Amino acid sequence: MELDPVCGMKLSNIFDTPRSAYKGRVIYFCCPKCKGMFDTNPDAYTSGIHFEFSYSNPKPDKCDCNEKVLSIRPSRR
Repeated sequence: MELDPVCGMKLSNIFDTPRSAYKGRVIYFCCPKCKGMFDTNPDAYTSGIHFEFSYSNPKPDKCDCNEKVLSIRPSRR
């Protein structure tokens, strides 16, 4: 199972999902919005820094990234 590095959604079916190649790896996304955010600044999502996402009405197992605003801020872990 793959994990979208932008929104954290678990992806069980990766055959029809958007993807990017990054440093010899294939990165999978739940939607084009998450792919675009990653492609703009991939190091922000692969640097090992943990992020908190602020959005309302999350829907498990259903991508609704186009209906929410993903705001990224570093978290303290």
